[in-house]
Amino acid sequence: MLLMRLNLSAFRLVTFLVPAALAAPASAQWDFDPDWEAPVDYYQTADGLTGSALRDQIHLIIEKDYFSGPDLGSQTQHRLNDYADAGPALDVLDQSFARSGIFDIPFVNHVYDNDDVLLTDPTPRNREHVWSASRHNPGGRDNIGRDYADLHNLRWAYASTNSSKSNRNFGGSPVGGGNGEGISSPYWYPGEEHKGDTARINFYMDVRYDGNMGQDPNSGDLVLVNGNPSSSGSQQGDLAAMLEWHYADPVSNFELRRNDIIFERSYEDEFGAVITPNNWLSQGNRNFAVDRPELVHSIFVDQQNDTQISVGGAPNADGSSSVDVQLGRVMQGQSAGSLGTASMTINKTGNDGTYYSITASGGATAEEGGASVEGRYNAFAMNAPGSRNIDVGLSGGVDTSSTGLQGGSITINNLDVTTNGGAGVGANDGDDVINVGVAVLAQRTVVSNTADFGMVLRDAAVSAGATLTTSGSDNERTRVNVATTGANGPASVTGGSGTLFDDASDTGSRTVEATFNTAGAHSGSVGLGVSTAENGGAGLTGEGAYADVQVGYTATVLDHANGSFDATLDDNTLTLDFGTVYQTASVADQSFDIFNLTSTVGFTAGLDLDSITPGGDAAAFGASLAPLSALAAGASAGFTASVDTTNSGSFIATYTIATSDEDLPGAAAGDPLVLTITADVQSVVTGDMNLDGVADADDLSFFVLAVEDLATYTNTVGIDPLNVGDLDMDNDVDADDVRLAADTFEVVGGGSVNRKDNFIAVDEALDVLDDGLLNASDDNFFNTLLETSKDYAWGDARGDLAGPGAVAGADGVIDANDIDFLFAVIAAMETSGADAAATLLDTMAVDGDGLSGFTEADVLIALNLADAAPTPGPGFDAEAWYAQIYGPIPEPATGVLCLAMLALLAPRRAARSRGQ
Repeated sequence: MLLMRLNLSAFRLVTFLVPAALAAPASAQWDFDPDWEAPVDYYQTADGLTGSALRDQIHLIIEKDYFSGPDLGSQTQHRLNDYADAGPALDVLDQSFARSGIFDIPFVNHVYDNDDVLLTDPTPRNREHVWSASRHNPGGRDNIGRDYADLHNLRWAYASTNSSKSNRNFGGSPVGGGNGEGISSPYWYPGEEHKGDTARINFYMDVRYDGNMGQDPNSGDLVLVNGNPSSSGSQQGDLAAMLEWHYADPVSNFELRRNDIIFERSYEDEFGAVITPNNWLSQGNRNFAVDRPELVHSIFVDQQNDTQISVGGAPNADGSSSVDVQLGRVMQGQSAGSLGTASMTINKTGNDGTYYSITASGGATAEEGGASVEGRYNAFAMNAPGSRNIDVGLSGGVDTSSTGLQGGSITINNLDVTTNGGAGVGANDGDDVINVGVAVLAQRTVVSNTADFGMVLRDAAVSAGATLTTSGSDNERTRVNVATTGANGPASVTGGSGTLFDDASDTGSRTVEATFNTAGAHSGSVGLGVSTAENGGAGLTGEGAYADVQVGYTATVLDHANGSFDATLDDNTLTLDFGTVYQTASVADQSFDIFNLTSTVGFTAGLDLDSITPGGDAAAFGASLAPLSALAAGASAGFTASVDTTNSGSFIATYTIATSDEDLPGAAAGDPLVLTITADVQSVVTGDMNLDGVADADDLSFFVLAVEDLATYTNTVGIDPLNVGDLDMDNDVDADDVRLAADTFEVVGGGSVNRKDNFIAVDEALDVLDDGLLNASDDNFFNTLLETSKDYAWGDARGDLAGPGAVAGADGVIDANDIDFLFAVIAAMETSGADAAATLLDTMAVDGDGLSGFTEADVLIALNLADAAPTPGPGFDAEAWYAQIYGPIPEPATGVLCLAMLALLAPRRAARSRGQ
């Protein structure tokens, strides 16, 4: 600054036109001047310090005369002024503007009541010690110590106000009206406009005059305390109230200017002239609580400031936050035009107070009530969360060559220096940024993906979703409306979300509906109109027309499936007839197929067999039918049907097969397929080998045919001979069964069994059989019509019991000798008893098990030739039956053998009666 002397004669004293005192109007403060702030190196040695270390270093800084040397350690203490010089100094320090519009006259501001008073006003005023002079100890009143004449502590005040205030401690609440200054017993309330100023002066005095540091022997050890300390010492209160005032009444331009003049050797007057007064105006030190009000909490409270400042939504974990403020919208390359401001809220959480800086860049502005709020002297009060609204705007032109939010930013920095409060609070609170600008826009392009219907059925009403998207945020692209409906050919689009596309909705959905009446591959698109949503639909300067959004679609359309029992014809019914079959007969299954007929090659749906519903005599049949899915067009599935011959009767069953298309959109039910199965199951008589309903001699030739040529018998008669001809129940139709049939079916003379005549009758019947079923060599089954020299294979006939001349063993033929032998055995039993018969059998009957001795096998030989016994059961009289067949009952000893033979016969007959 230029060094000039104060020339009080320059003031024009027009006292008769001006009232004695004026309340300071809003314009009474100088506009902020960056030169009023401390040099960048003034507090440098205190950077990073907190608590007592910070307090001690601030003391060392502010006790020195900054201008006495470059090294702080070698600097002398700040200038000791004469209390007598304080009056002229306060005339400059306490000066304020009060412009009437017709004259310019210097005023001074009186502390506490905040009156702007003409410098020449005769009303008595005093040099008020804000830290009361009587509380300077020792000897401050003797004008010895620097504390007594410290200009930071002195203010002009009405003499009456000074007297009322006396040496009371500060505290209480507003008194009466106006500025509220006065006695708030037992405290002095310094007024609404000066409570913050008063607090910061006291903070300065406490740190500057710290007797514990060993300097200023003629000054007291001044200490701020809570409450209302006695005036007999060097304490002053109330600290708690001053802390609240410090944040509730932030640093003003008046304080900044005053602080800087005490520090400097020159100043600018209200007319802009640089004045260099005598040295009595300058001390060469500064009030840290005015320059760095954020240090107060760390020095006088604790290291855990809990404040967090934010803008917009929820802050980040580190306390930082940001918000975009858009003051207008303009097309790229177009002029931004005139811009207004937007109101933004700055929020503070936590109960502590804090100071914060507001810094604007890039042409951004931050104001409140038309005045700038930039700088580091903004504060939030204590004891509750808080908020503040500021008006943000832009000054100067905006570059619109690039899209996006173009303009500047406002940064809010929580200035607190304490770090122990945790993440995101106090000194750990990240900066908050308000981006202020104009949205420079390019035209928005909206696109859609292709709605894919996939595979669908012909003539079905189907739908698919499409998603509309657009790139770029609302700060880069125009806002547009997209139509919600449209149609083209078989497809139409219906409404969905995202009609308006902007930063809040940059995607949208639409539903594409269609009905395709021909099979094949289909594709196309539906256009949706796009119109601007800017400026109420009128658009922005330079904004062009918009092309339709093309919503594409694709589909693979299939003809319906068609089930059939035929590979080429559409045949929905099928009858399977097993014809006439015999009870217990084994009948071969019948096979059948179900086809899916092709309607359009490559575009026919698969066939589902959904369910099978049996009806009628379904219990008499079996079918391998089962549901299946997606039988391909042109393909078939094979099944079988069977008949159960357990029960006889005429049976008919139906199977209704429900069909449909495979599971695709538009799938429909097809015509049902109906399978009918019929069979006539006839009952059979055991031994009825020719199936004429009677077991008689006519069946004998068929018995022989079954034994000699099974295939011919089965093909001719159509039944497995086991079902009717297994008389001895050995699971085989063989010569034994033929002998049993001959015994059973042909009885000769008087009701007695004449096996010889029966065997001959069989051979004679075969000899005259003339149906072409047997070869000539088969016509003599028992060899009764041939010479006894016929060759014979062992075991061919159990009737070969004896040879000529009663030679033991078989002779290779079955003839009268064998039958005579059986009767000889019976005769021996009747005449000589069982022992004689046993001896005879043991000697001669070797056909059987081939073992010596009379055994069950030997008895069975006879039984195979006499198998006409009835089935034993309740009331069966074995002796009566024997008498009927063989004649009178022999002697008791003989009856033993007969009864033994019956006992062996009975289980076999019972088994046959059960069908085993």
